[in-house]
Amino acid sequence: MKNTEQSIPLNNFKNKVKPEMDHSRIKDFNSDKDHKFENTEHDSAIKKVENIGKILIDWFHLIGLFVLFSAVVYMAGESFLHMIKDSVTLKDILMLFIYLEIGAMIGIYFKTHKLPVNFLLYVSITALARVLTIDIKDMNNLAVLTISGSILIMVISVYILNKHTQDPHSHN
Repeated sequence: MKNTEQSIPLNNFKNKVKPEMDHSRIKDFNSDKDHKFENTEHDSAIKKVENIGKILIDWFHLIGLFVLFSAVVYMAGESFLHMIKDSVTLKDILMLFIYLEIGAMIGIYFKTHKLPVNFLLYVSITALARVLTIDIKDMNNLAVLTISGSILIMVISVYILNKHTQDPHSHN
């Protein structure tokens, strides 16, 4: 078999490279000081973009929660006016509890910047209890058991959350 690959003679390559290269330039170019300066500029640009993103997300949360809170206040006011004009029913009172829980959840977020999951569970429990209380006459047994089981699961979840987030130094 005949070798058809062409090779470049190393003698020609070696003759073209300077035997005495100045390595100090390469060392200065790759020095830690220059490298850190480039990373610092890059890092500061990334931090600026991340800060702008965080500010935009915070504003989006605040505006969204303010709109949600405004809607809750409006709906609670409508329900209350309806109760004053007509009559107070259990359905209306349970709905006011739902509005109260949602308002409390939003208020806690504004104060602590944390959204408590247990308040969402309270709202869900109250909503399902409302459905169960108001519409039980029209439900079949399976629907009643399903809603009751859902309420039980959420109550257990609230218990676990409260026990898990409890102060470890308290003796309760």
